[in-house]
Amino acid sequence: MKFLAKYPVMPLSAPNAKAAASSMEYQDISGTFSIFVELLMIIVNLIPLIVILKWKKFRERTRTDDLVVALNLTYIVSVVIPTPLGHISYFNDKWYGGKKTCYFYQVTTTWFRLCCLFIVSILCVDKSIAVYLYMNRNYMERYDGKIKTLVSVISVVLLSLFISCLPIMGFGPTGNEKTRCESWISYSPKNENENIYIIVYLTCGFGNFLCAFLTNCYMGLNLRKMKKHLYTGNNNSGNGNQVRWQIEGTVVLHGVRMIMAVTILLYLTWFPALILITLQRTGFLISNISILYALLSTSLSGLLNPVLYGLFDHSYRRGYKKLFHSL
Repeated sequence: MKFLAKYPVMPLSAPNAKAAASSMEYQDISGTFSIFVELLMIIVNLIPLIVILKWKKFRERTRTDDLVVALNLTYIVSVVIPTPLGHISYFNDKWYGGKKTCYFYQVTTTWFRLCCLFIVSILCVDKSIAVYLYMNRNYMERYDGKIKTLVSVISVVLLSLFISCLPIMGFGPTGNEKTRCESWISYSPKNENENIYIIVYLTCGFGNFLCAFLTNCYMGLNLRKMKKHLYTGNNNSGNGNQVRWQIEGTVVLHGVRMIMAVTILLYLTWFPALILITLQRTGFLISNISILYALLSTSLSGLLNPVLYGLFDHSYRRGYKKLFHSL
């Protein structure tokens, strides 16, 4: 992600004219190194997609697999769509395209960020349901409900888009300069209506955090119980069901650990940003640069999630090995 900022102009005849000329340039917070990071983001998120779509049959895919596909596609699209505008503007030393492209950039970056938050929350809820179903010996339900998963993803995508467009509809600050494009989060509202955007944004952030916290607590509390029943074979069933119990239990157990790791990583990057934005809005002296760096760091989870998939889920690990051997 790129955010361009303009520094105050100083007279070129002053002794520090060189510094003044430098300060007139538009500064890219993420630097040229972001190009490499964004390319890496696309590559690492393509790997789980290939594994799921190529080596997992449609009927064998759980709802978790479908949601992982949605999450990885969101991370890829978050790089492909908005960031070229940021790079073009960086190399031209001014924002490219004026207000319309700035609006497009701001809407899409916020849109994809919020989509990632909501999809991870759906993952947490889905895996909590999988734990409940397993404990009640319903082994097949987690393979069904693909339509519900699709509807859930489409709903949060549309909701995220609506929230991202609030400033354009007059419910958030947009700025009015055509030569730079600063994050709408960093602007101060001019009236009560413009406060709505930041309130809704923070509500979504903390609301998703609360959802993830509660569902992860539920999964964590049941994790020990699951392991006890799984490894002791205490399921009060015959030998046939015993095998199925252990197979499904192992899959659910690995999935729970994977989703908990993904959630913890996501909010290790998101929570500082939410806190900084909240402190700034309540009157504390927090610089815009600090907030922008914090928001920039939220993309870190997109780089590391595919690694977590392989570490905690043997099916992804096996798929990675097949993929690398086929290259």
